[in-house]
Amino acid sequence: GQALGSASLEWSDLFLADASTIQFGNDQDVVLTHVADTGLLLSGTNVIQFNDASQNIGAPSATVLDINATDEIELNATLVDINANVEISGTATTTGVHTFTATPIFSSDITVTDDINLISDSAQMTFGANNEITLTHVHDSGLALKHTATADDKPITLVLQTGETDMAQDDVIGAINFQAPDEGTGTD
Repeated sequence: GQALGSASLEWSDLFLADASTIQFGNDQDVVLTHVADTGLLLSGTNVIQFNDASQNIGAPSATVLDINATDEIELNATLVDINANVEISGTATTTGVHTFTATPIFSSDITVTDDINLISDSAQMTFGANNEITLTHVHDSGLALKHTATADDKPITLVLQTGETDMAQDDVIGAINFQAPDEGTGTD
């Protein structure tokens, strides 16, 4: 095709009317259309590429927008506001504090590599598909382990087990130790 202007004969401002188009390619397969008072529309499922073909933004359908990068997409801002459900198929590595305004739901196991702090009085951990076993903080007292079922013969059971496969005489299977590690006179 012919050049519009040249390196030594540049054009200045370009004014296009509402709904005007810029069409690219010998068969005009990529079209950039002005949408009045809104913005610019890239035709079909075409993409805008950055640096190379693997880094692009495009819409493969009328309801999906893809942002693709070979290695990393970096967002820098004071706040990123996401008004949608989020699905992460890889590993999420984050720093800082996570504040939830609703109860988070984890559909699989959770591994915590440090402390868990339940910072409210009467904080409770529940166990079982029906949440029938509870471990509840009792303010200024301790913990209460409870079976919440109200039917007859539903006691709470605390079982201490060992994983040993070869028990010998006098082996200790389990123990409960009562201690006062903060006692000041040196006798606990």
